[in-house]
Amino acid sequence: FVVSGLLAMAGAGYVAVTDHASQRADLLGVVLAIGFAISFAAFLLVSRHARRDATPIGFLFWSAAFAAVPAVLAAVVSGAPVGPVTGRDVAAVALATCCGGTTGHLLVTGSLRRLPATTAAVIRLTQPFFAMLFAWWIVAQTPTLHQALGGIVTVLGVGFGLLFRPRPRGPAEELELLE
Repeated sequence: FVVSGLLAMAGAGYVAVTDHASQRADLLGVVLAIGFAISFAAFLLVSRHARRDATPIGFLFWSAAFAAVPAVLAAVVSGAPVGPVTGRDVAAVALATCCGGTTGHLLVTGSLRRLPATTAAVIRLTQPFFAMLFAWWIVAQTPTLHQALGGIVTVLGVGFGLLFRPRPRGPAEELELLE
């Protein structure tokens, strides 16, 4: 599982490095992306723990409700423009929220009923690959050879990790893994 995880991370890293090799790295962008990774890791762990008491839909409902408060506060404090809003803006937000946000979070929260948070996080490494496929399919953004190769290595690494991950030997060990 460890070797497969490293292979998946190497593929994802290869995509990131080769995709942006010609662009200058923006420090704030890197800090924000690291913050996202840390925040989402925390979300996975909290979701995994909460799943014992809450259904995925109930957990997602309260997650979204509480997420609105800091989002509104951040918009007000930063002075970010929040309007005017066009019909196209509303459609884009609705599509992103329903397809990506709600469905994605519902699926990951549901998966945490059956998987450790670390396994869900490793599976999430395939996200850039699927984003690349959707960009190719929906907006005709052709992936580079490096993106395609890195994505394939990532998916293979995740797949091997899932197929060959160690299994708990008994109920006592399984309980230790869940805590």
